[in-house]
Amino acid sequence: MFISPINPRVSLSLKQLLHVPATTKNLISVSKFTNDNNVFFEFYPNHCAVKSQGTNEVLLQGSLGPDDLYIFPHLALKDCLSHLLTFKFQC
Repeated sequence: MFISPINPRVSLSLKQLLHVPATTKNLISVSKFTNDNNVFFEFYPNHCAVKSQGTNEVLLQGSLGPDDLYIFPHLALKDCLSHLLTFKFQC
């Protein structure tokens, strides 16, 4: 679980994580994330937004990276995942 960097009253979660040691990027399933958090994504050529389905409020903002993947620079997923990896859970 992590707090929205835009609205600290909103927490979002990443459920049923899969750990793939050979992967060099943190990837999420858009459909799972939207269902688990009652949000939707808006994709644009150079950025994206994650919005609340209930209020239409922007909760996360991402930008298009040099590898053509959308990134969320203000979201440190490593911090969110570190406690799982410390206890050697297979996410």
